[in-house]
Amino acid sequence: MRRKLAKNPPPLIQIAVANPELLGKSLLDPSKSRVTSIEQSFKCFEKRYLLATVILHNGSHYCCINLVGGKYLLYNGMFGGEKLKWWNESDLLGAKLNGYYVSHLWYAMEWTDDCKSNSNSDSGDDSVVSDMDKNPPAKK
Repeated sequence: MRRKLAKNPPPLIQIAVANPELLGKSLLDPSKSRVTSIEQSFKCFEKRYLLATVILHNGSHYCCINLVGGKYLLYNGMFGGEKLKWWNESDLLGAKLNGYYVSHLWYAMEWTDDCKSNSNSDSGDDSVVSDMDKNPPAKK
């Protein structure tokens, strides 16, 4: 059986920066890294992807820094009471989050007018819709 590839690029790409079981640490040194030192965008599948989330890990717990309206917002479910805090982009990751390292990066496809027109399909994946379904024969 031949595998059918999706025609549309994925809306989200996850990049594993570290695997603590194999590497023991992140490829990004948190004591020297700022959130702005992480690649903020790249092009793949002829689409531009923008940094959406930096996932941090300390060996037993995850937290994340999300890009919201051009600012960085830290979410940590372990914070007592206030689970969201604005993150200063000039802060070193290791200075504020001792013991955490960058584990994964999530990049979201840049939303364009082309994406909006593609998102109106019922299936969400045009690759599984046949040409006959897209263009049914005219009624006689």
